[in-house]
Amino acid sequence: MNESANLSGLAASTTYHYRIEATNSAGTTYGADNTFTTSSTAPLRRSSAAVRCSP
Repeated sequence: MNESANLSGLAASTTYHYRIEATNSAGTTYGADNTFTTSSTAPLRRSSAAVRCSP
C-alpha cells in the first residue's frame, strides 16, 4: 500500500518519525516506525500559473 501526504512547516535538516495507522471494523493495525530527513535547503516554490501539457 502506498500513502502520501503534503506537509508544511517542517524544519530544515531534521529527521522526522511517522507511523501509519489503519482502522476498520476488525480493529486497528499500526505500521512500522519510519523516518525521513528534510533537506538543508529551502523547497522550491510552486507556481499557480496554468501549464499546458501535451503527449
